[in-house]
Amino acid sequence: MQKSKLGKSNLEVSALGLGCMGMSANYDPPADKRKMIGLIRAAVDRGVTFFDTAEVYGPFVNEELVGEALAPFRGQVVIATKFGFDLDPETAQAGGRSEQLAGTYQSCRRGFAQAPQGRRCLSSSFFRRRKRMRKGIIFWKGLVVSFLVLCTSYLWASDFPATSTSDLKIARNGSQPSSKGSAEYFVGTVRIDPLFQAIAPSRTSGASVTFEPGARTAWHSHPFGQVLIVTAGTSLIQRWGGPIEEIRPGDVVRIPPGLKHWHGATATAAMTHISIVEQLDGKSADWMEKVSDEQYRR
Repeated sequence: MQKSKLGKSNLEVSALGLGCMGMSANYDPPADKRKMIGLIRAAVDRGVTFFDTAEVYGPFVNEELVGEALAPFRGQVVIATKFGFDLDPETAQAGGRSEQLAGTYQSCRRGFAQAPQGRRCLSSSFFRRRKRMRKGIIFWKGLVVSFLVLCTSYLWASDFPATSTSDLKIARNGSQPSSKGSAEYFVGTVRIDPLFQAIAPSRTSGASVTFEPGARTAWHSHPFGQVLIVTAGTSLIQRWGGPIEEIRPGDVVRIPPGLKHWHGATATAAMTHISIVEQLDGKSADWMEKVSDEQYRR
């Protein structure tokens, strides 16, 4: 998904965001909470990193919902919320006093962790509006204060213990869109079918990759290595300075970190393998030069 920067903040978020108001506050009865959490997490899986909520949605209920749903991704997302209303907890009618900031803070905090040990960045100094406004963190506009809760390692991840969910997540066969292997990294026709993405704290992702006859990767390496499992056809693999070897369905190849290599199909038949890698700073491979026809035909 394309990225966009928010104003002068240099915060990079997905060009498409998700507004969450209708998930817990609307003209109709609230939607099922577990389903809405699943919907928000499905959006993350599809590349959405920008989410909108507000204390008035509920009140506070929507912020807690969004916080709980995004807790496993708190180092990867940005949440925009609006607060500063003098809310009646029973009627959700809004006035104009900023003391209600405390409610927003507590709602976000409850959503992200059960036993928080937060820094002062959003606690005692949270109410020093003038100081925060000068830093550009809080923008005061009449009776409404808007701010961005940065769910990043320096703001949330190091302050709150990780939360986990016991929900099973099933990605049905064919439910995730395929993509074409980039000509920058592959020679020939390659189709990539994602299997699972890295979701913090895990760094592991997997994909099923199909190479048409003659197709292959460029030379590359992986910061944490790679595991290949051939599922169809015959694959070719070569490490730098070594011979080309054949691997067949059921064979498992473990490629050590930093080893320069390539892999692909034979010249006459297609091949499919599962690739499992880990990410380092969001990157799972270091790509190098293409495998020439002369190297491929050895």
